[in-house]
Amino acid sequence: MTTAHFGHLKSRCGLLLAKYIDPQIAAIDAALADGDVPPDPDFDNMAACRLLIHSELECYFENRALDAIKACEGQSALTMKNASLIALRAWMERREIDWQRWVAPPVGVDKASFASLANEAHGFARQFIKANNGIKEKSVQTLSAIMGYFPDELDGVLVEDLNKYGSLRGTVAHNSWVYATNTFESPEIERGRVDRIIGLIEQFYEA
Repeated sequence: MTTAHFGHLKSRCGLLLAKYIDPQIAAIDAALADGDVPPDPDFDNMAACRLLIHSELECYFENRALDAIKACEGQSALTMKNASLIALRAWMERREIDWQRWVAPPVGVDKASFASLANEAHGFARQFIKANNGIKEKSVQTLSAIMGYFPDELDGVLVEDLNKYGSLRGTVAHNSWVYATNTFESPEIERGRVDRIIGLIEQFYEA
């Protein structure tokens, strides 16, 4: 059973594609069927769709990561998920962790100290999510790590597709698309790219 976050993502992306992209595909198909010259793509609608779908994808990953933190906060601090978050924070901040205090310590587990580190790791993860701005490789890897996935476990094709989509979004988000017309190919390719990403997300994160 898929998460509510994925249900929202799939529904919203479907609505956006139906509004901005599908009419263009239908118009091109109709012109070709009648032997007419296909109309030029509506690049403004393609750009708008790309920006809005990027936002939905970003929201999906951030909400899934936030759910993982909430689940940890509702459990005992002494869990592998909390240990993973502590390790993630230590790695990203280049900190040293004295794991010997919790791995077969000579005088018992220092639960209070571990819980304190876990709380700090939760705060670090929440701050990363709050400050996140994109779906490129580093963002996806870190958000996935918060969910509990190691980078080498991720679907490389999906990460590359998200990275490409993040770059394409950047070309229309930070400058006028009229200066970068090569960012667009065709409405059909634009739809196919999104359909592929949604399908790969479902296969990997929702299986």
